[in-house]
Amino acid sequence: MTIVSDHLRTTIARHIAEHHIVLWLDPEGHYSDLVDQLALRATTVVRYQGSFFALRHALDGYIARDDPPDVLIYVPRDDDATLDALAEVAATAAVLRPGQAQAARNTRLAVVARRALRERLGDERAEELARQVEAGQLSLAELDRLDEQAGGSPVIVAIFGTANLAAVALTFLSTTDCDAQIVERHALPDLARSLGPSFGLDLAASSSCDDLRTRLARHVLTTEFLAELGGVPIELATIPLPEGAARAACVELAHSWRQRRDLQESYARMADQVAAALDLGHVPFGLDEIRTSATFALVEEALQAAVESALIQHPTAELLDLALQRQTGFWAMQRPALQARWALVHSAGQLLAEAHRVEQALKRAPEQPEALLRAYAEGEEPWCQLDTVQRTLERRWHTYDLADNQHIEQLVTQARQRFMQVGDTLAERFTRALAAARCQLPGITPQRNIFATSVQPAMREGKTAYVLVDAMRFEMARELSAGFGDEFSAQLTVAFGTLPSITPIGMAALLPGVERGTIVQTRDGKLAWQVGSTQLKDRRTRIEWLRQQISGSVAVTTLEELLPKPKAALHNELQAADFILVTSQEIDELAESDNIRLARKVMDDALADLARLVRKLREYDCRTIILTADHGYLFGDELESDMKIDPPGGQTILLKRRAWVGRGAEQNTTFLRTSLAQLGLSAEDLEIAVPWGFGAFKASGGRAYFHGGASPQELAIPVLRLTPRQTSRITPLASLSWSLQPGTKKLTTRFFSVQITGQSNGLFELEPPRVRLELYAQGKVVSQPIGATYGLNEATGEITLRAQPDQAQQIEPNTITLMVTSVQQKTVMLQLSDATSGRELSRIERIEVTMLEL
Repeated sequence: MTIVSDHLRTTIARHIAEHHIVLWLDPEGHYSDLVDQLALRATTVVRYQGSFFALRHALDGYIARDDPPDVLIYVPRDDDATLDALAEVAATAAVLRPGQAQAARNTRLAVVARRALRERLGDERAEELARQVEAGQLSLAELDRLDEQAGGSPVIVAIFGTANLAAVALTFLSTTDCDAQIVERHALPDLARSLGPSFGLDLAASSSCDDLRTRLARHVLTTEFLAELGGVPIELATIPLPEGAARAACVELAHSWRQRRDLQESYARMADQVAAALDLGHVPFGLDEIRTSATFALVEEALQAAVESALIQHPTAELLDLALQRQTGFWAMQRPALQARWALVHSAGQLLAEAHRVEQALKRAPEQPEALLRAYAEGEEPWCQLDTVQRTLERRWHTYDLADNQHIEQLVTQARQRFMQVGDTLAERFTRALAAARCQLPGITPQRNIFATSVQPAMREGKTAYVLVDAMRFEMARELSAGFGDEFSAQLTVAFGTLPSITPIGMAALLPGVERGTIVQTRDGKLAWQVGSTQLKDRRTRIEWLRQQISGSVAVTTLEELLPKPKAALHNELQAADFILVTSQEIDELAESDNIRLARKVMDDALADLARLVRKLREYDCRTIILTADHGYLFGDELESDMKIDPPGGQTILLKRRAWVGRGAEQNTTFLRTSLAQLGLSAEDLEIAVPWGFGAFKASGGRAYFHGGASPQELAIPVLRLTPRQTSRITPLASLSWSLQPGTKKLTTRFFSVQITGQSNGLFELEPPRVRLELYAQGKVVSQPIGATYGLNEATGEITLRAQPDQAQQIEPNTITLMVTSVQQKTVMLQLSDATSGRELSRIERIEVTMLEL
């Protein structure tokens, strides 16, 4: 008990000491709970339980005695019937009741409150509180909490449960849940008087809860916005700002509002209203003014435009860091379209910066082709990063549908042009070096030696899987390798591809026993790799050759047959095999069909599929898994007319956009022409011609996807050797509990955010897993992750979680943004799974879809 209750207890104890019997009438029931807590020494408490007869019977033995014991009689009513029934008791007892003439016995709550609080709070404050009690705004319990809340308006404390004005303001701004109580208790003036001085604003004229909320929100958000600008534009210079503690309170309140995940939707809605009222869309902000601002989405968009313009002029590390940081900022996580744009801005800026780095490096690069190839593929910052960043940019550009934005379109166009310029220079430099060295690269393994140097040694160590991937560039294998983390021991080396860099030649060059083979013209006028009298001209003949060359049991399958789960017969064959050959789908035909969006999607999905494939092969006890490719590719802008080259003429056997093979070619400065015999690839009189740079022959085929030529992108062949690590999880998956919290209850747009949290329920050291988060419709994945607070590998779609720095058993919350790729159903299922094992960790069974079909 505190304040008022303590005062009442003292008053009642005094009356009992003086009169022994006290009759307490409480018609409004204000003190019903208090009676049981009085704990009066040596005093019997008798309560009216609905029957005066029972009450009088309970009092027998107390009333008629000459020396009555101490008794408190509590009756929660006060009417004529009560006085008639208890007339005998009232004649001898001290009667406490509301409105009693004797002030000391008047228990009207307002009177008691005034009397109890006067000494503690002073006459003026006590009188104010008494008026609030009379108005029905405060109860006894709420008055008692004045001590607990360290002052403040009791009616505000009663409504909001706290006297902390920052907490009161945050609750009031973010929800209307308390509005009914404010109106019922006539507390709007109290709220205005309480909040106004704290935040430096006169709110006395507020006519309603909505009016007060709007005025306070506009003031708080405007104050934070202007206080954190690098400079205030002239259009906003006349807006008054509070000073000192009030300004700091506004800034802190705005920060707190944004940080509360459960309140972020209300913040975004109110911030949009305030931004519109301030007409911020017509204020010309400079980059330095708004660099750190997070108050309004409109200003976030202005910052994006400013960063895009600045990157076109000079792609500095500072600008790239800013774009990267804003990807996980408030507005990016709240509005996934903004996050997508920041990601695209960062990729375009990265491409500009990487193009500049490679361009400068080429000026001092050695002339030998093997040195150029090593610079392209090896080291901490290999030149192939240029291609990785370009591929990422194109994926994001074709995925996010942001082409209607002028600023971002200009930036992407500039980045593409720089990529083509630098890539063309690199390709020409490398091709000329190859020509000068007659394709001799000392210290670099030729593609046709990969089986002998990498696969055969692995087979001697145990069960081996050999994965032949169509059109996997070296940079893609590098990204794939990095995504495995500590699951596998990985060794990535570069081999030198075979000209022309096309599938029939490249795939044959990866087989056993082909080191002494040559390229020949077949009877049907095509090219094939020939070993002895055997021509390896298609998948069937290549597989027959491989089976003949390998002793022991061999299983041959495709990536599509293995994922997501092989059929029983294949499963048994894979288990029993000593050697597993896996081939991927041939994507050249798809990419050359000029369905650019689909081709890019298939290529990007390939890395995620390969990651799943590798883990699937581990399940079959493969000691070593080796991935390699037939050739790489170029996939950039559609070529300009000046990069399209007339074919060499002569007798044509093969004419691709990037390669010609035949006899009697014309000599021309736009391409390299040499004989395959000089390259050590043919005993026949076959000639080959390839463009010097990124140019292409005028031939049928794709407008943007090319292969067959002599650029590093086409001829740098990855050899990725993976050895599964024999480790077990420190934290069993079964000991982890998970929570998935969608940003919205329904899927209303193609973007959907979900916060992942989790904790370890055991004594094990927490080792957060690598996970996948996916939306499913009728058993098919219909989403891809495009953003995360941390840990997203966009290449594989996997998310590496981590422990909280200050709570070792808790997983640090991670908000993932999913982009819906296609959905026609009315509901989808959300699933969190372990990326390593595929085991389901958590799911939300049903999420309603209210968006238009994609």
